[in-house]
Amino acid sequence: MAEQDPRSVAELFAAATNWICEECGTGCEEECGENCKHGCGDWTAVTALHWLGSREVLDEALKLTISDDPRVRARAADILGQLGVPERTFPEECLRTTIDLLSSDTDPRVLGSAAIALGHLPKEPRGTSALVKLVAHDDPDVRFGVAFALAGRADPEAIEALIRLTNDDEDQVRDWATFGLGRHGECDTRKYGRQCTSGSTMMMRTLTSRPSVDWRDAGISESSNVLSKY
Repeated sequence: MAEQDPRSVAELFAAATNWICEECGTGCEEECGENCKHGCGDWTAVTALHWLGSREVLDEALKLTISDDPRVRARAADILGQLGVPERTFPEECLRTTIDLLSSDTDPRVLGSAAIALGHLPKEPRGTSALVKLVAHDDPDVRFGVAFALAGRADPEAIEALIRLTNDDEDQVRDWATFGLGRHGECDTRKYGRQCTSGSTMMMRTLTSRPSVDWRDAGISESSNVLSKY
């Protein structure tokens, strides 16, 4: 990190969970409340907490996971997903808690953030099992998080889920699922049949089937956008 944030841990958490939305204005909390659709909260504070990666930060983030406000629970997942970057701290605690959120919560914002967080944490089978259960979730942001987190996983159920998501109704979900398969190289054609081609071929088929879409808006470019935010 170029320069350490001067704020205390308490101040960083307060900023990260400050839901006054710049787009809605000062009336956001009263008028929108937890239903605000914009990305509220200070993301620079979240990033600073990532870099601190201390036990104090972990403990405070864990407290957020039991909040009544789904925005706060989602923010807990945002913090846990990259705690201790670039050297990750408390990976087991972060992984276990994030899987618990993904398995027990019902709010789409929490599920989406937890899925994205799992994409940054160790790619263990228990995480894959939790992710694939949400492959048909009604919310496209949740399905996008699932596609993001499954990218590069070698579990057969992960590959099957990604193949399914390449046919998703949402462009962003399809593109990321295609990119995710592209990170696998060759799949097992004996198991997956004609659906399974090399990831690069599948990506080209996806893009050429949608001529109105610029390749820069698809998987590889999208990865830069997602990683810069998360």
